[in-house]
Amino acid sequence: MDLESGTAGPSAAPSSAWIAAATPQQGRSMVSTLVTIGAVVIGLGVVVAILGLNAGFFRPSGGHVLFGTAPGPNLCSVGGETRTAGSSDPVFFAAILRHRMAGTDAITLTITRDGQPFFDNEEPADGTEFECYGSRESIGPLEPGIYVFTVTRGSDVEATGTLTVT
Repeated sequence: MDLESGTAGPSAAPSSAWIAAATPQQGRSMVSTLVTIGAVVIGLGVVVAILGLNAGFFRPSGGHVLFGTAPGPNLCSVGGETRTAGSSDPVFFAAILRHRMAGTDAITLTITRDGQPFFDNEEPADGTEFECYGSRESIGPLEPGIYVFTVTRGSDVEATGTLTVT
């Protein structure tokens, strides 16, 4: 150390000092990083799906009829969804229409059993808009056969579905 200036010169460094290089940090491998990102994305997707289903944001696409052994929470769903029912089972249906019906639209439900007319019901327009048509009460039990449900608006098919009763 230079006593006059009070600064340390290059020769003032202790000769016994250790010089150590910084140890390289161990980073995550690319694979573990991708796995972590994938797990987070899947987890978020599951949370969004559960919240969306509970809030009613997701519903099946239009144009088909759902069948079940119990009523659903609304006319766009059924409980115990199935395509096959026993002849003593209760039967519920939910037709999810291709288009939203205006309050001026009438629809017709036609059901055939084994290709033969079985049931035909026209629902006249009543000023109510809707996108689903279904049953709150069981329409079964039904005799064994293959039932085809068709919902039409004029000549346009809005939903169709097939139920097999054994």
